[in-house]
Amino acid sequence: MLSGIDVVHYLHIVAFAVIVGLELPVLYAVRLSRRTDLSADAQALVAQLRRWAYALSGLLLVTFLPFGVSIAIDIGVYTLMSPTWLTATWGVALAWLLIVLVAEVSGNAAFARRTYTTEIVMRFIIGLGHVYDGIVGFLGTGMIQTNWLAAKVVLFGLMLMVSSLLRWQTRPLRFYAPSDSGVESDVRSAVQGQWGSYAIVLMALVAAWMGAIKPW
Repeated sequence: MLSGIDVVHYLHIVAFAVIVGLELPVLYAVRLSRRTDLSADAQALVAQLRRWAYALSGLLLVTFLPFGVSIAIDIGVYTLMSPTWLTATWGVALAWLLIVLVAEVSGNAAFARRTYTTEIVMRFIIGLGHVYDGIVGFLGTGMIQTNWLAAKVVLFGLMLMVSSLLRWQTRPLRFYAPSDSGVESDVRSAVQGQWGSYAIVLMALVAAWMGAIKPW
């Protein structure tokens, strides 16, 4: 019989696998879409594919927060002041997920643009906070009990910060509509965001290695 924490472990692994498996193939498709022999419809399809890939990647990164905290507590390498903090962590994560969903599916109205911008800023601040927590963990004065977890937390924070910058840079993809007269700017924004895709995949792989090997 699987326990709740077993399910969390499984979903955590799935989230890592999807992010790593999603970014680079879609980025390659975007690169192909710049070929001059492709129709505008084909370019539009790739632009929309990349737009939803960014959305899914952004959602999955949010899940790392509650999943990672729950797993770390279970294996005894992360200490919270009280069980209430774990409940609060899940509450914040669920609220964050809701904001991301609203930002991604609420159309192109002014409300959607404000929500999207708010989520980007929030993502960057939360990422910065995780980098701080990881550094404090290395110093041995925080809630993190091991260096490998501190390194994972720093990487997670950097992934969030890169993700926020990537989402800001590729806003044309988020607010692209099939009825638009051209898609070149949307495809260009996706290509310009390749640095973020490579960085997120690399950091996700290193973080997964840290969790699997627990080197120090």
